[in-house]
Amino acid sequence: MSQYALTLLLVFGALVTQATVAGLATATYLSRRKPLAWAGVAMAALVMALQQAWTLELAVRTGIYDFRQAVLAAAVALLMLGVVFGFRRSA
Repeated sequence: MSQYALTLLLVFGALVTQATVAGLATATYLSRRKPLAWAGVAMAALVMALQQAWTLELAVRTGIYDFRQAVLAAAVALLMLGVVFGFRRSA
């Protein structure tokens, strides 16, 4: 697998993960008593998902990609997913 293909896969995975985080935070926002904190998490995750979508589009259209940025984006998305799951369990 080439570095370009792996970058596309990582950015797509980060996009899906950020969208999942946004969905979980929105669901929690609508069902819990502390709505402002969860609304902030949901908005931040949506902005990050939008950024991942633009990064993916740039890589597909032009072939410009950054492997280190893709790895970092995937790691941050997984970390954010873990934090949201942990906060949902404790709340």
